[in-house]
Amino acid sequence: MAQLLLKFPNAYFVIYMDNYFTSIPLFLMLQKENISAVGTTRPLGINFLALLIVLRKKHSTKLKWGTTVADIVDSVLCIRWQDNNFVLGLSTIHTVYEASSWVNLSRNRLGPTSTNATITRKVFGDCPFRILQILTWVDDYNYNMNSVDLANQHRQPYDTQRIAYRTWVPLLHWILDQAAINAYKLAVVGKTWPKDDSGHLNFQREIYSKLLDYSKPWFQAGPHNWIQRPKR
Repeated sequence: MAQLLLKFPNAYFVIYMDNYFTSIPLFLMLQKENISAVGTTRPLGINFLALLIVLRKKHSTKLKWGTTVADIVDSVLCIRWQDNNFVLGLSTIHTVYEASSWVNLSRNRLGPTSTNATITRKVFGDCPFRILQILTWVDDYNYNMNSVDLANQHRQPYDTQRIAYRTWVPLLHWILDQAAINAYKLAVVGKTWPKDDSGHLNFQREIYSKLLDYSKPWFQAGPHNWIQRPKR
């Protein structure tokens, strides 16, 4: 991913990632390339705050909802935030010390059978929902990490996948599908294509029509030479 982003030296990017990839050394490497990063993480690897590791192991279900512990390690913000579950995260673009570090959001009360629901339900009392103060880091992460799910939703109805016995063919189809989805999203963002209920379908039809029109001269170039395969 970083190698791809480096091909756009004048652009600014923020990568959102889950805890499988996130680490302080990785974020420092990206920062040197002028690429920001945000993600949940696991308390593994070097330089991670020992305090956060201890809190996770011994107090993950004992702290009040919204409890926040944070510090900076080598210019990377390390965050520990108590939701209904324990959350560890890293960021090179967020803080927890400014007014902009928090945002008020409407949250629904969890059901009594949800994991660690007792932590969150104490905040709500008898109210089915409440306006709560959430870390901007949490809000940004939740909003941007669903891009992969949205891409899968866009690809599923109109994918080009077919049964194949060559390992590279599914990868080729995935690249084609992803290229079409990215083109559609760029067209919507650039307001050159309407974002409505049938917008994605019409965009796909337009792509197929253009590709078929482009291929016509190749088929009309002249007579074809057919080769007869030898019988075995």
